[in-house]
Amino acid sequence: INLISQQQFVRLDLTKRNKYTLSKASVDTMKNLKDVMVVTAYFSEDIPMPYSGNARYVQDLMEEYRAKSGGKFSFEFIDPLYEETAADRIKKKSAQRDIFGRIQREPTSIEADLMKLGIDPVEIRVLEDDQQQTKRAYMGLVIRYMGKQEVISVVQEVYDLEKVMTLLMRKLTQEKMPVLAVSSQIPGEYFSQWIEAARNSVELKMVNSINNYSEWQDADALLMIGISADTKVETLSKLNEFIDAGKGVALLFDRYKVNRQTFTSNQINEEVKSIFIWEWLQKYGISVDNNLVADANCATLNLSEQRGSMMISVPVQYPFIPEVRDLAQNSPLTKGIAGVLIPFTSSLQIGDVAGGSEIKILAKSGKNSWLEMGQIDTNPRRKWDNEEITPTGPFALMAEVGNKNRKWRLMVSGTSAFLWDNFVNGPNETLALNLLDWLVAEEDLLQMRSRDLLDIPINQNISDEIKLFVKYGNILGVPLLLIAYGLIRWRIRQRKRRQLEIVKH
Repeated sequence: INLISQQQFVRLDLTKRNKYTLSKASVDTMKNLKDVMVVTAYFSEDIPMPYSGNARYVQDLMEEYRAKSGGKFSFEFIDPLYEETAADRIKKKSAQRDIFGRIQREPTSIEADLMKLGIDPVEIRVLEDDQQQTKRAYMGLVIRYMGKQEVISVVQEVYDLEKVMTLLMRKLTQEKMPVLAVSSQIPGEYFSQWIEAARNSVELKMVNSINNYSEWQDADALLMIGISADTKVETLSKLNEFIDAGKGVALLFDRYKVNRQTFTSNQINEEVKSIFIWEWLQKYGISVDNNLVADANCATLNLSEQRGSMMISVPVQYPFIPEVRDLAQNSPLTKGIAGVLIPFTSSLQIGDVAGGSEIKILAKSGKNSWLEMGQIDTNPRRKWDNEEITPTGPFALMAEVGNKNRKWRLMVSGTSAFLWDNFVNGPNETLALNLLDWLVAEEDLLQMRSRDLLDIPINQNISDEIKLFVKYGNILGVPLLLIAYGLIRWRIRQRKRRQLEIVKH
């Protein structure tokens, strides 16, 4: 079957979430092409492990894009080695290796051209002639469309290649990038990684003050980070108009100011309690409590401690960074995600909302969570063993307000810290990018991004008898089935021989 499949492009996707089938976002991107899109794959031949299968995966993915494009997508594979000139080969002969086995020489003409494109070689350690050496290989892609181009410098991982390629393709095909206005009460360096990622898919417009509504009124979406104590009534009126127009709004409120290095905190000034935005928010059925949620199911920090003459790293559980596993699977914002860290968050009170709309709780703390208020000791070295704690969870941490016709698109969170550079990786990165696409109504991209994330766990309530049955069934089942098949075939052949002998007589 494998030999046949090398010649014929046939794939059968048996995964539950069809993660090896082109997503709707990719298919729609191909159908909407107005001109031919060309992808050039620069791959060296005979790439050693663990990247030896990448070229084949890329080729299969390109075949799928081409099949859905209606003839408007083409691709080619180029081995940079075959593009070298005679002068290039002379340069390579003069190459020398340093003490670490790395090649030291002037770049060839094709290497210089690839460097200008932004495609860099990968240094891979291989075993040749009984010695460990460093081999230079190329695994890059260039996507060209209507005079524009995007580059994937190195295809090291293939599990998210479709997502990366489709995002770049959409960027090339968009006539106008959606505009996201951002009003922040915390320094931009706290979430610089998210800002950098956002610039790949939207036009970011940083707003000095939420009260300067002329700066964000014409944007496609609005992200408000932190509490603006001087929010004016007329600003909230403009915010109502913005939401009523069906534009996405996310409000990430921080009740406590937290130092991202030491994790010590200070309560926001008391005047914030009475600002107009709390009364306005309650009209949408949500209020943000003045507390911090702590959870026994939490992140672990590695703290440095002096032990004698040595500094050692000590793992410490930190309840003010809850690890949230209970995320809503009926919202594109959180579908397929689990294990998100939601640090320094306040709880949300959920009420009723008028106009036939509904509130979806996107994230909740665990049952072993509790609330702390006032001046809170958030020092990671706090001695929890000396305290009597009564869990009262779960608590709502994030919520979405909307209705069936998607006229309202409002998301509220009790913290903005899940966007910080300290935490934006893994599931948090997916949630942060999902928020971006949700704001500008790119829900197809959300589904593509999250479909690979949620592992299907084994049922923990399986009995010991069933575990043993499955264990030995896997070990002995296949050989026994093969033996049974052989016995059946043997009996069938015996019966045929007897019938032939009867006919001869």
